[in-house]
Amino acid sequence: MAIDTFLVLNNAPGAEINFDVQTASNQHYNATLTRNIVVNYRGSGSTTLASLLNNQIWETRLLIINDSRTKFIVSGFKVDGVFHYPLWLNATSPKTGTSSRLAEYLLRFYKDSNNTVQSLAQLILYAR
Repeated sequence: MAIDTFLVLNNAPGAEINFDVQTASNQHYNATLTRNIVVNYRGSGSTTLASLLNNQIWETRLLIINDSRTKFIVSGFKVDGVFHYPLWLNATSPKTGTSSRLAEYLLRFYKDSNNTVQSLAQLILYAR
C-alpha cells in the first residue's frame, strides 16, 4: 500500500504560496481564505518541478482549502515561478468561489513531447 504525505497548515495562506512537491504530496489549508491566492508548484526551494519530471511519469498533487465560505479561490498557478495554465476538467476553470465547506484542487503534471511541463486540473467541492 502506498502512503502519500500530507502537510496540514492552520494559517490562512498569503497571496502566493509555494507547494514544494518534494516535501509533501498534498497540502491542506485548514483556515478560511482571506483573498484569492496563486499557487507556485516547485520541487523545493532549490529544485525545480521540471527537473523532477520526465516524459514517462505523472506527478499528482492535491491542494485542499477548508471552509471556503468567503468565495475566494485559487486564481492562478505557477510552475517553478512562471505562470502556468492547466487544462481543466470539462474545459472550465473556476472563476469564483463557492459556499462549499471544502475545495479540493487536483493537478496532474507531466512533460509533453517538447519537454514542456503541462497539467490537467480539476476542482472538486464538498459540503455537508
